[in-house]
Amino acid sequence: MSMSRRSTDRAWLSLSLAAVFAAAMLLTATAASARTVVLSGLPRRIEVPDTCASCAVEIALDNRLLFAGDAADLPAGGFETAIPAGRHVVTVTAGRWIGRTEFLAIPGVLSLLPPVVAILFALIFRQVVVALLVGIWLGSFLVTGFSPVASILRIADHYVIGTLARQGSDHASIVVFTLLLGGMVGITSRMGGMKGIVDRVSRIATTPRRGQLAVWLMGVLIFFDDYTNTLIVGNATRPLTDRLRISREKLSYIVDSTAAPITVLAVVTSWIGFEISLIAQSFDSLGILSLIHI
Repeated sequence: MSMSRRSTDRAWLSLSLAAVFAAAMLLTATAASARTVVLSGLPRRIEVPDTCASCAVEIALDNRLLFAGDAADLPAGGFETAIPAGRHVVTVTAGRWIGRTEFLAIPGVLSLLPPVVAILFALIFRQVVVALLVGIWLGSFLVTGFSPVASILRIADHYVIGTLARQGSDHASIVVFTLLLGGMVGITSRMGGMKGIVDRVSRIATTPRRGQLAVWLMGVLIFFDDYTNTLIVGNATRPLTDRLRISREKLSYIVDSTAAPITVLAVVTSWIGFEISLIAQSFDSLGILSLIHI
C-alpha cells in the first residue's frame, strides 16, 4: 500500500513539474526576450552623464514624450508615470548624448506565484526541498525574462553563490554550522544516544500530556542556540512522541515555540551579539552616545 502511494505521489510530482515547465515555456513563447525585467509599479533609475548636466533633456517612453526641459528642472525624486505590463523602451536625450534602455514590465501580482507554488508543492507532495527549489526557480524564471535555461543558471551564479559569498553576511557560517550540527546529531543517533534519551524520558512521560511537557522542558533546557535546540530536541523526542501517538505537527509546534523564543530571552546565547548590535544601531540612530544608569 505504501509503495503504491509513493509511486502515485511521484507520478503526480512529475506531472506537476511538467505542468509548471510547460506553463513556463508558454510564457516564454508569448513574451520576447528583453534586457531587463522589472515589476510594474516599482521605480526605475536612469543616470545622465555629468557632462550633460546643463543640457536640455528629453525623456520618452515608447515614443511618448514624458519630459522636456533643462536637467535642473528634473524633480529630485523623479516623476511618476503609469507603465502597463509588457515590453517598453525608454529614451533619454541630453544634448548629443542619447541613452536607450529596453525592459519588460510584468504585473506585480506575479511576485506572489513563487511562494504560493512552493507552499502548494509542500502541502501536496510533502517534499519541502523540492517545493523550495521550484519556488526559487519560478522566481528566477520571472526575473530573467521568462527564460527557463537562464533562470537555472541564474540560481547557481547569483542566488546561491552570491548569497553565500556576500560580504558581511552570515549565510555561509549558518550553513556550515547547521551541517556540522546535523552530522553530530546523526552520529549521536547512530551510537544510541537518542535512544538513551528516549528511554530515560519515557520513564516519566507515560501519557501524551506528560510527553508534550517533556518536549517543552527539553526545549527550555537547551537554550544556548535555536538551531541546536531544533535539531537535538526534534530528533531526540520524535520516537517518544510517535510512541505516545502525539502528532508530528504538534511536536513541530512545541519545538519551534521553545527554540528561538527561549534563545532570545536567555542571557548566555548565540543571539546576544546580534541583539547588542541592534541596540547599538538604535543608539546611533537616536544620537545616544552612552547608557546612563540612574
